Amino acid sequence: MPRKSRLVWMVLVALVGSAIAVGTAVSATGVGASLARIDKVKIWLLSPDDGAAIPQNVSTIGCSPSTYGYGWRITFEWRANHRKDVAGYQLRFQHRGSILPILNITIPGAESSTYSVQQCHSFVADVNLTNWDWSVRAIDDQGQPGESTQGTFDFAPCRLDDGTPCHP
Repeated sequence: MPRKSRLVWMVLVALVGSAIAVGTAVSATGVGASLARIDKVKIWLLSPDDGAAIPQNVSTIGCSPSTYGYGWRITFEWRANHRKDVAGYQLRFQHRGSILPILNITIPGAESSTYSVQQCHSFVADVNLTNWDWSVRAIDDQGQPGESTQGTFDFAPCRLDDGTPCHP
């Protein structure tokens, strides 16, 4: 190989080697490092308690009387350690076996630890009262999720004031 070609080859190898080294340095301080921090976050679910029965009547949730006597509200509450590594939380709940969740949202801010969902003019039918799951997981500033923590709850039967079911 001529001397000029060897020099070009050595410069090319040095540049490629530098690019590989730079790429390695970026991945060591980029998303990979972020995931390592978010994996330290532990979440404790506080409410609803496992197996809690969520009421479905107007007097307990504050819907107006024009709601025909039914509706529900769930206040989800959790606590996390390592909040400095958290940019937000993903909260979801759904009936076990359903394809789509009722709620699947990202809540910005590390200090957020409660979220309420209220439905007036709505009820959960008796055949679907049990087997509801909810989960929370921390999200880092890169949008990467940590491990999910899951809980379960049920709905109490929906009954009007006179004891009549909310549905036929």
